[in-house]
Amino acid sequence: MLSSVVDADMTYLAPCSHEEADTRLLLHAADAVQKGFRKVCIRTVDTDVVVLAIAMFDRIDPEEFWIAFGTGSNFRYIPVHSVAALMNPKARATLHVFHAFTGCDTTSSFAGRGKKTAFNTWNVFPEVTGAFEDLLHMQENFESTTISTLQRFVVLMYDRTSDIAEVNEARKHLFTRKSRSLENLPPTLASLEQHIKRVCYQSNCWNQALIPKPKLPSPGNWGWKKEQTGWEPVWTTLSEASRYGQPSQKHHSHVLNLFTAVAKKGVPGGVSVTRQPSSALHYVFVLVTVIYMNSSYNQVSVYFHQRSNWGWLHFLNYYSWFLGAMYQVSCFYHKMHNFTDI
Repeated sequence: MLSSVVDADMTYLAPCSHEEADTRLLLHAADAVQKGFRKVCIRTVDTDVVVLAIAMFDRIDPEEFWIAFGTGSNFRYIPVHSVAALMNPKARATLHVFHAFTGCDTTSSFAGRGKKTAFNTWNVFPEVTGAFEDLLHMQENFESTTISTLQRFVVLMYDRTSDIAEVNEARKHLFTRKSRSLENLPPTLASLEQHIKRVCYQSNCWNQALIPKPKLPSPGNWGWKKEQTGWEPVWTTLSEASRYGQPSQKHHSHVLNLFTAVAKKGVPGGVSVTRQPSSALHYVFVLVTVIYMNSSYNQVSVYFHQRSNWGWLHFLNYYSWFLGAMYQVSCFYHKMHNFTDI
């Protein structure tokens, strides 16, 4: 920043404990405005800075706020003051929460759902703004209404016409009624709750951008766990499929009944147990573990194919304990597909 006025007052800037340049840029911009500069320009190639500049615009309060963004043919000047003026004040103040919720450097994004889809969903479901505001309070126990609203927002991102309120129910509906692929389903509630914690933590890191020494709690309570290599995300609190105990004989019976039904009705793609038992078995394993146990598709797929030479009946008997929830699945398919044999 160039200035003809010599001013070495660092009261507002030092000492500073910010680790990221993103927030330091906003801190310096606010300091410049406090010292009388009414027009500010920041040079960056980071989208996070643009989002933060819009979210913090009212608190920085410049007359004009410009961002020189991008490189090469994509370089342009973004008038933050003009963008902020077009947004609802509450939406503008929670834009960084929306950005963290839909995916940033420290939070994951929703498979197949980009920023544009999410923003359009926000426009048709503005009630989620209140939930974004609640996340800024950084309460360890979220209000049930906050979780419910965020669930509804996620469901609408995946199915704009849905009237379902819960992500777990939406997963089953989209998979069984609309033939959605496993990769195109919303996350489970257990996974979404951990995501919300990480969003809450990141949003509050950003929300203290104008404070030289922000006070932040340990990430350990906010969707992260400490490992030898550093902090790792807690993806879900559901038990791993491999830890399910031995089922009763009833589970064995219902597993075999389900395969009998699949053999007669077939599975998506025309795969039949009587023709390609390994492929059909793989399909049902993936169905159960991903939809009901939240296991990794790739892990289950690789684990199965490594043992495909065992023969499908031997494999089924040996790993029936792996399908602790198969009884519920068989009942569910009986209802959804009218398998009269089960």
